[in-house]
Amino acid sequence: MRAYAVAECQSFSKRPDRTSTARIKKMTLISNLGIPVLMMTGNKTLAVAFDLDTYTPFYLSGIANRWTSTSSRTYLRRFGVGIVEWRVLTALAATNAASSQDVVSLIGMDPASVSKAMRALEQRGAVEPVTGRFAGRTKPYRLTADGARLFQTIHEVAREREAALLSGLDAEDRETLLRLLRHLHANLPALSDELN
Repeated sequence: MRAYAVAECQSFSKRPDRTSTARIKKMTLISNLGIPVLMMTGNKTLAVAFDLDTYTPFYLSGIANRWTSTSSRTYLRRFGVGIVEWRVLTALAATNAASSQDVVSLIGMDPASVSKAMRALEQRGAVEPVTGRFAGRTKPYRLTADGARLFQTIHEVAREREAALLSGLDAEDRETLLRLLRHLHANLPALSDELN
C-alpha cells in the first residue's frame, strides 16, 4: 500500500477566498490516515509529500494498535481479562515474581494502569503477594495456581492470533523479523533520552 500526500504550494492572504479554502480542505482530505501535510510558512501553505510506504512507525503503530484493540476485545469477551491485565500476567509468567515497578519497566506501560491491573488480578485470585517484608511498591507478586491456568488458557489463544498475524512468513523470515524487532526495542532508550 502506497499513500502520498499531494505535493502542492498554495499562497493566500490572511483571509483566503473560498476557492483557496476549498483547495486546502481538499488537500487535507487527500492525505491518508490523518498524516499532516500542511506546513505554514509566512503567508504560504506547503503541502509536503509523505510516503507512508517507507515510514517505519506507520507500520509499527498500525500493527500495535490493531493487535491491542482486537486482543482486548477477544480477551475481555472470552476470559474477562483486559489487555493490561493480560500483559501483567505475561510479565509474571516470564519472571516468576515481580513488583508493579518491575512490570512497568518490562512492558513499558503507565504505572497507574499496571497497579490497577495488579489489584484487579489479586481480587480475582489470579496473583498474590510474595510473603516477606518489602518496601512500598517493591512488594513482588506471583501467579497463583488459578492465575497460571488463566495465563495458559489465554496464552494458547494469543499464540493462535500470533500465527495468523505471521501467516505467509517462513521460519527464516520470522527469525529475521524477531532479530530486527529486538534491535528496534534496544533503541527505545534513545527515544526516552530525548525527553530529558
